Amino acid sequence: MVAGPTASGKTSCALQIARENDGEIVCMDAFQVYRNLPIITAMPSLEEREQAPHHLFEVLELSEEFSVGKWFQMACDAILEIWERGKTPVLTGGTMMYVRIFLNGLSGSPEEHDPRLREELRNRLQVEGLATLYEELQKKDPKRAGQLHPNDGKRILRALEKLEEGPYARWHPLDGFSYEVKKILCCPPREILYDRINLRVEKMLEHGALEEVRQAFALGLCPGMTAYSCLGIRDLEAVLLNQVSLQEAREKLAQNTRRFAKRQMTWCRTEGPWDLWEYTEKRWRPHSDAFSRLAPMD
Repeated sequence: MVAGPTASGKTSCALQIARENDGEIVCMDAFQVYRNLPIITAMPSLEEREQAPHHLFEVLELSEEFSVGKWFQMACDAILEIWERGKTPVLTGGTMMYVRIFLNGLSGSPEEHDPRLREELRNRLQVEGLATLYEELQKKDPKRAGQLHPNDGKRILRALEKLEEGPYARWHPLDGFSYEVKKILCCPPREILYDRINLRVEKMLEHGALEEVRQAFALGLCPGMTAYSCLGIRDLEAVLLNQVSLQEAREKLAQNTRRFAKRQMTWCRTEGPWDLWEYTEKRWRPHSDAFSRLAPMD
């Protein structure tokens, strides 16, 4: 498993490990599973994907819903297939919830929900409006409500649904198999990481991220869809709606990406310990100074 904040070099590290261990890459990113967003999601290039087999990249249309449970099952199915071929699965990505779920399992299978409860909540959404349901979540679970945007209808409904569901036993598709997870964290020093983030934003815009987002909306992308939550979509949508200039969106996207990287590192500290790796002398290798690199980012 290769994790780390955005722009830290996870793709190249995972490819090196795959090449050296007869491995195959499994996507651990919530948005690289979607087609038609290769630039804004920093999808591995075709050249990179030719270096090792890749799984779960660009497998969904923008209109399709996706969840942690669905990814969990799909990823474990891919891992089983890779094992059957005698190869090494190399999970990589920056969706830290996926890291936690893969390591610890999930409460209940992705299919275990009450369809009547879900339908009731959707009906209430139509009649009462999202603001009312968000207020209800604030009263019942203020901590979870504080983690969600008031307009994030999908997650607000799911949070309310979870409050009504009974607890499920821990579930893991790989239960019964004997395996060990090697946890590798790519974590450049903060100043280098922030420079890489700023450069990534510039390259995204140079390579057509704005037009990519325009085409995504033309293909039917809209608020409420899982893919709409992808980092950068809202920033560039504001340009398309003439609400901000491209320069303002560039600065906002870079700022939001840096903030996202800080949140990713917070997750990483809670999911440790990790083997910290860095890129030196044209290759990735273990780094001994793990403590200082995992200190909180200002």
